[in-house]
This record gives sequence, structure tokens and C-alpha cells, in this order.
Amino acid sequence: MREEGAPINYITISNVLGACLAPNDLLEHGMPIHAFIILTGFQSDEYVQNSLITMYAKCGDLNSSNNIFDRLTYKNASAWNAMMAANAHNGHMEEALKFLLKMSQCRSKCGSV
Repeated sequence: MREEGAPINYITISNVLGACLAPNDLLEHGMPIHAFIILTGFQSDEYVQNSLITMYAKCGDLNSSNNIFDRLTYKNASAWNAMMAANAHNGHMEEALKFLLKMSQCRSKCGSV
């Protein structure tokens, strides 16, 4: 795409991140894509943020998923769901349920998620 001059947008990046599914993908593709995201300013896009959370979780790096989630200024329902799925994917069912409870509590306090 870059060679042809085709524009890259959040949809392109989200889909590319979705192709990273294993720990080997994280070092070879996932982290360089994350660096590209930062360089191009896409890190503030909520779809890209959720895709990063999911990508890191699928590659077995739940700490990075948590770090991205914790730094979000606005945690929408998709971000909460990404964290629940990330924890469930990595076998942390109790933690996934805790995220569900926290999301519910935030909805009560914040008025939305």
C-alpha cells in the first residue's frame, strides 16, 4: 500500500493487527506495527486501541493489553469487551468477570461506558 501511495487508515491498521495471532507474530509483526501506529498518530483512534489490546492478548502479552487499557482516557464498551475477551483468551476467567463488574460500576458512576 505504501509503495503504491494508497492511504492507510484506522481500518487498515485494525485489520493488519488482527492478523497477529501468536507469540512469534508479536515480535516479528505486532510490535513494529505498534511503532508505526505511534509514528503515524493512530494511537489515539479507539478502534486501533481496541485492536492493539486484542493483538497483544492473542500473542500472549496480557501485560501490554492491560497497559494500553489503563492509559485510555475514555473507556468505551468496546475497550471493556476487548479486555474481558483478552483475559478469557488467556485463561483468566475470574479477571474477565472482574472487568465486567468494573464496567458495570463505571456505567453507574459515569453514566456511560
